[in-house]
Formats: sequence, C-alpha cells, structure tokens
Amino acid sequence: MPTPEKAGQGILTVFGEFRTRPGEMLLHGSLYPAFLDKGFRDEDWKLGLAWLIEQGFIEIPRNRPLSYFLTEKGFARIG
Repeated sequence: MPTPEKAGQGILTVFGEFRTRPGEMLLHGSLYPAFLDKGFRDEDWKLGLAWLIEQGFIEIPRNRPLSYFLTEKGFARIG
C-alpha cells in the first residue's frame, strides 16, 4: 500500500497529464479512472485525496463535491 504522499502524487500526475493549470478543475469521472489505471486502488484514492487537501494542493468546493480544483501550490508540485 502506498503512502498518502505517494498516492497524492499519483493524483497530481493525472492533473499533469491533463495539462491542468492552477484554478482549473478535473471532474471525478476523468480523474479517478485515470488514477486507477496507474495501478492504484480505491483505498489509495481516499488517502491521496486527503493528503492533497491537507497540503493545499487541491480544493473541493462544498457545492461541487466531484470537482477537484488544482491550486497554485499543487501546480508547482507537479513541476
């Protein structure tokens, strides 16, 4: 089982593959399957997502729970 950081980095990799810019978002229907295609599991998704939010790398608006917005900090982490 990967660490929360490794799982979070896997999610960020997907943002990078979609060429997502700061302030832009990916929907769950695009982000989640691409993450699983990298060999991660649902448990990894939950850990990674929590880690990304804690670090301030992504934001999830309360009124759009399946929309994941990349922050400036998250974009910088993608490198």
